[in-house]
Amino acid sequence: SSFFVSQVLRIAGPKPIWNLFAVMMLTYFLSMWVTNVAASVVGVSICKPIIDRLNKNDPYAKALLMGVCTACNTGGMATPIASPQNA
Repeated sequence: SSFFVSQVLRIAGPKPIWNLFAVMMLTYFLSMWVTNVAASVVGVSICKPIIDRLNKNDPYAKALLMGVCTACNTGGMATPIASPQNA
């Protein structure tokens, strides 16, 4: 699983906006098939190594975490399988 995540982030490139987009799309897709809580945990564990390297007050860390939350909620609404309570 970490190999897959590293490949996705490698393809996304060095720009922070593309890394954010890749993490959000990954958690969005994952949230369509599992619960929002499980997808959020996976998304945060993907972001943790990135956040650990950032400065404590860097707004990009907040953007990553908010992006994971938003993508998981949106992905949960995309299909009734994952989280029907969101609809």
